[in-house]
Parts: sequence; C-alpha cells; structure tokens
Amino acid sequence: MSETSKPTFKGYAQQDWDEVADNPELTPADFEKARSGAEAFPELVARRRGRPKVEAPKVAVNIRVAPDVLAAYQAGGRAGRPACMRPCARVLQVLTVLRKRPRVSPPQAGATQGPQRPYPA
Repeated sequence: MSETSKPTFKGYAQQDWDEVADNPELTPADFEKARSGAEAFPELVARRRGRPKVEAPKVAVNIRVAPDVLAAYQAGGRAGRPACMRPCARVLQVLTVLRKRPRVSPPQAGATQGPQRPYPA
C-alpha cells in the first residue's frame, strides 16, 4: 500500500481528496462579491416552515381540579379539551357584560334611605 492510498477520512484515500480539491483559495475580492443567502435565494428564505404564527396564541397553564371533574372531561376523549374551554369562555362573556354595567354604590353607613320624616321629640 502506497503512502497516497492510505485511508484518511471515512474510508477516502488522500488521492481521492487530491482529485476533488481543485477549489481555489478565496481572496478578499471574492468576499466583497459574496451575497447572503437571503439575497442569493430569496424564494427559499421567504418560505416559512412549521406551524403558522397565530395572532393570539393560547397559553399553557396548570390548574388543580377535583378528580370527578377531571374524569368527566377525560371521558370525552380529545373532545373533552374544547368542552373544558366552553364554560370558561361563557364565564368570561358574563364577566365582560357585568364589567360594562354602571356600578350602583351601596348605601353609606348611617345614611337613611327614602325621605326623612321629622319625628316628635
């Protein structure tokens, strides 16, 4: 076995590397002409991968519930998750309506209600 056919990297001989190593050294002028990936291939960079962004994403929370309540929702299978959100959404609607109503202040302590009547002394 000659010195040039000695395996160097993952089974390739130095001779194999010498055959494909015809790339010239990069000069400062080559670096000046270089463009970013977004400039060279805008159609590839513009394509977004994964799940699309949501305007108002849901937030993960941990809550403690009674075992019977949890069992009732789990009995619905995967449909139990949306079923769990419906009562919460309804409560939020009711609270929103209640917050928009004008507040009635409670009677002050010591204040009389109705017209005051003079009593004989």
